[in-house]
Amino acid sequence: MRQRLWSTGAGSVTFDASAHRERRIHCGEAVLIVDVDQFDAIRERHGTAAAEQVTRAVAQCLQRRLRSEDRLALLRDDEFLVVLAGAPAEAVSVLAARLRDDVQALRLALAGKVWSLTCTIGAATRGSRPCGLEALVRAADADLDRARREGGLRPAD
Repeated sequence: MRQRLWSTGAGSVTFDASAHRERRIHCGEAVLIVDVDQFDAIRERHGTAAAEQVTRAVAQCLQRRLRSEDRLALLRDDEFLVVLAGAPAEAVSVLAARLRDDVQALRLALAGKVWSLTCTIGAATRGSRPCGLEALVRAADADLDRARREGGLRPAD
């Protein structure tokens, strides 16, 4: 299953989820789920084209912060999956905070209004035993839910 990350004039960037589904995640690897807050309000007020503009801008913002060995995929209209290769647990929370700050620094002009964005981030790291990517994604999703319940606007600890 290939997921379209975003389209540009030069083509599209994709993430081959099937190639990574059964891949074993080893010690030091982590998963983040980045959820764009208030995405539905933007889509409802300004339409699908504006929502796609937000998705594209956030994808590019996140990609700029990631290393070449990390992977970024669009899970849903407003949620991104980040797979971090060889990232120690202490570096994951630092990166999540930087990603959150980068998204908050974005300013998008939509229908004559400048929007600032926020996001909530869930994280999961693998300890000493290997596990599947799907297990880490489920754990990051649960952490994202916890972060939302606790007020969002911050990376989950």
